[in-house]
Amino acid sequence: MKKAQILWISHSYATALEGVKKHMHPYCHMIHIVRGTIRFVVDEKDYILKPGYTILIPKNTNHAFYNDGQDAGEYLEVKFSLMNNAFSLQNNNVY
Repeated sequence: MKKAQILWISHSYATALEGVKKHMHPYCHMIHIVRGTIRFVVDEKDYILKPGYTILIPKNTNHAFYNDGQDAGEYLEVKFSLMNNAFSLQNNNVY
């Protein structure tokens, strides 16, 4: 039985001073930082992620991210839906 459905996998770059405006979607979003430092705003809380850090954003959660630095950022992202309550993200915690 499937517990999750992968919707999107990408290897992306964020040039200096580039970002994604605040938005939300009906699926989970996991981002792993490969290079650079990227600032995330999740439900009005700031998180600074560096290489090796991973953030998991629950579905229906407002979030945005920005490369505030002068160097390009590089990240991997996976967007997925959970099926049959495979596990739950309690209280919209961000990991």
